Amino acid sequence: DMPGGYGGTDIYVVRRLGDGWGEPENLGPMINTAHNESFPFIAADGTLYFSSNGHPGTGGLDIFAAMPAREGGFSSPINVGAPVNGPSDDFAFIIDPTGSRGYFSSDRPDGAGSDDIYSFVMTAPLEQRYICSGLVIDDEHDIPVIGADVFLYDTKNNLLATVSTDARGEFTFPVEKDREYKLVARMPGRFDGEQVLSTDNVEQEQIITRDIHLVADVGIWLRGNVRPKDGAGFVAGATVSVVNLTSFHTDSKVTGPGGDFGFRLQVNEEFEVLIEKPGFFSQSIPVTTMGMKQGILDLNEARDLMMEPIDPGQPIPFKHVRWEDKKATLDPIARTEIDALAERLLVNRALLVEVAVHSDARGKASEEQRLSQKRAEAIVDHLVSRRVPRERLTARGYGSSRLLNHCAAGVTCSEEEHAVNRRTEYVITGTVD
Repeated sequence: DMPGGYGGTDIYVVRRLGDGWGEPENLGPMINTAHNESFPFIAADGTLYFSSNGHPGTGGLDIFAAMPAREGGFSSPINVGAPVNGPSDDFAFIIDPTGSRGYFSSDRPDGAGSDDIYSFVMTAPLEQRYICSGLVIDDEHDIPVIGADVFLYDTKNNLLATVSTDARGEFTFPVEKDREYKLVARMPGRFDGEQVLSTDNVEQEQIITRDIHLVADVGIWLRGNVRPKDGAGFVAGATVSVVNLTSFHTDSKVTGPGGDFGFRLQVNEEFEVLIEKPGFFSQSIPVTTMGMKQGILDLNEARDLMMEPIDPGQPIPFKHVRWEDKKATLDPIARTEIDALAERLLVNRALLVEVAVHSDARGKASEEQRLSQKRAEAIVDHLVSRRVPRERLTARGYGSSRLLNHCAAGVTCSEEEHAVNRRTEYVITGTVD
């Protein structure tokens, strides 16, 4: 822990120079952290094993391995994982020259007392391992739950593994890269607790932490997970508010790393659930507990809780608005899609929107511009009929002035190529001052 390190104890290398030694060289931020790195050991193959409570671990000191890098030094360290590492302190790892047998120390609770020495046999080559760990917590008493059953499922609800929480209420599962999982914790007298996780960026974290809270199985429990639209993982840091539409009492929480939220609801009431995060479209979801006495309302089962980022200036296409030849009339399917935009704009009350209609270049330009303007105005009129303030809306008929491909007037193109230019869309142009 000499001055000039990264914090706590750091690992240094000292080189033999003739009959003496060179100056200690810090192994740098790839190995050392602001916490404690200690107990270095170099194996016969050049791998550096050491203990750290600064790199992502399962609790206390964990043992890490850093392979020698081609350009010198060491590659990014990996957690050697269970069963060597656990919630206790694990340290002083050594392995024989053949790489088949070794020893380490640990203060795990099943030992003879305090720090014990353990032996192991290496049954497979060391490789990057990823871990999900966490606590099961009884919300009623705010204490960890010992001996709770925890189940790991894949996205198809196949059971992959089962463990029981240890004396600290902790659980650990090995997980694989680029996958999604669901965790379920179970305890008598409590609703099943759930958490979800994605391992898309697990290389940076190595260990993903998800605590599971268990609530008493009385009344109605509302829960859900918020995801990004067209993206992997979950939306953390979103504000979820539940408004009782009778009393107008509001309860708000912020989503966790798994995009998760949970609320206790009153029976026989109507609610509005509002999900908000800066830079994303807010959304409102009606929820009712009429006729319910007990149970879980999982919003993900009723609705896709997808948050779409707001990208000002980027056109968002209407997928189901189709126009009859030379007409500006909205059919029922088009009105349904425009109603969805009206709902979005009523929830996101500060947004200004341009409705844009484009045509291909096969007709007379002036006529196509006038027709596209009428069509844009038809959409704006429908939005206004759904209580969207007209001053927030602009209708623009561009005709064939903004083609997306080479199909200009007089150019021979296929019907599919012309169809690319016939589009109806809206654009976020700004916000109300």
